[in-house]
Amino acid sequence: MASVSPSVGLRSISLFSKEELEAMISTAHARGVKVAAHANTPKAMNLLMDLGVDTIEHGGEMYDAETGDRGLLRKVAKAGSPGGTGRESGGGGGLTWVPTLAAYYTSSLDGSKFGKRRWERCKTTFEQAIKMGNAARRDGSVAPSSATSHSSRSPAVSLEKGKGKDDKCEDKDKNDLEFLWNEEPMENIACGGDTGVFSHGKNALELILMRQLGASWERVLGWATLGGWKCVRGMEWEGEEGIIRVRSREKGVMASFGGSSGAFGMDGLRLSERSEGEDDQEDEEEEEEVGLDRDVPFGVIRGGWAADLVAVKGKLDGSPAEFEWALTEGMSFVMKSGIIYKMDGIEVLG
Repeated sequence: MASVSPSVGLRSISLFSKEELEAMISTAHARGVKVAAHANTPKAMNLLMDLGVDTIEHGGEMYDAETGDRGLLRKVAKAGSPGGTGRESGGGGGLTWVPTLAAYYTSSLDGSKFGKRRWERCKTTFEQAIKMGNAARRDGSVAPSSATSHSSRSPAVSLEKGKGKDDKCEDKDKNDLEFLWNEEPMENIACGGDTGVFSHGKNALELILMRQLGASWERVLGWATLGGWKCVRGMEWEGEEGIIRVRSREKGVMASFGGSSGAFGMDGLRLSERSEGEDDQEDEEEEEEVGLDRDVPFGVIRGGWAADLVAVKGKLDGSPAEFEWALTEGMSFVMKSGIIYKMDGIEVLG
């Protein structure tokens, strides 16, 4: 059998019509199930967000370095808010972006120009995304209104005059900084990927690449844990009803241990500090039978949540190199659903 023509195989081609996508998304949402879509081009991503898709895998072409167009980055960041308006907010919980850095990176190792070009564009898109909003403040950038003639503290953007830049370039730098400072932060990210592109068991590569490209270790671990649950959870866990559902579950588990004085809910309040009205509302909440794969929240160490734990040796809060060592060489303990699979770095029977 002849191979697929490279000129065809390397093209991004839509596999479904708008009507087909709308039917799939609306049917899944009617069943309380989220929808993930694989997309790269701005045209495909805009269509999917307009139809209310819940997660977008890849998205490497969100940012165009040649034109400096960040409009799609802005749309994705805003669509991550559960309280957002419009269908681009997903099935109630907001849109999640899964960058799949490891897939792009691994594909670039074959030495092809196409693979390298896609990886470079994906990398640039991710770097731009994590600098938005609050991240720009944490990185030490100076607000445009307070920038002086001396320079911005950001190594990537300077507002200093008289350095040989023409006015057009200077205005572009200022616009870049204003964008990074004023826009919403891109926090609606989750770790994941096309694991068939690389060997199973190498999933830590996604976290490692995120850290190497400038994301803080706290954000990366959040995207890999709670971010994952937000990405795949059933829609019964979304919104105010979802918060009540989580509170009810936490309260019930802690009550079985003789009290709830030490338990915290998703809103940060101790369960014992909530009003009687809130407790009554939780007690009246009827639990639906949705199956174990959807009925247990995960990603947070708290009563009522899945007992999925890992422990590592090393410094997760150190340099990117130390972060990589901790994840690849320092994994000493693994528990899944309360069953221990690794102890002191040695695999054990559950």
